[in-house]
Amino acid sequence: MGMKKNVAEQLTEEITRSSCLSSVSLVLGCVMPVLRQAAGRGCWEILSSFDAEGKIQLEESLVHLQGHVFEEPVVIVVDKLSGFEDIPQGCTGVVIRAGGDQPDLLSHIAVRARNERVLLAACHDEKVSNEIRASTYASFSPDAGSEEVKMKLRG
Repeated sequence: MGMKKNVAEQLTEEITRSSCLSSVSLVLGCVMPVLRQAAGRGCWEILSSFDAEGKIQLEESLVHLQGHVFEEPVVIVVDKLSGFEDIPQGCTGVVIRAGGDQPDLLSHIAVRARNERVLLAACHDEKVSNEIRASTYASFSPDAGSEEVKMKLRG
């Protein structure tokens, strides 16, 4: 179509969010935790499946980090995401802790995470979330097919 890549990505994002699939995705977000438990699924819900590695940074949300640039790779562990946030530059992954508010699959941040090749995953296990939060450095390797994430934690 002769347009810049970032314009095409944003146009695709807007078209996706304005479709009826966006409403279906919101409904599924409410039902999925119950379905995951009933089906015996693992503790991870992967919204953007890319490897991530970096220093762990704990945050309540990403709101105050909009436009921030990290000098070193970080994995941000958040309590909640509205879905409208942008991912800070230098962030290789965003992990939503157990019990935290998470966006749906078609949210702005989920689409951006996939476009920017950044991990976006929710951990539904309090014990695993606490292990991540107690670490200073981590690497994550998700397997979207099995919805599992291999972790290496340090510190």
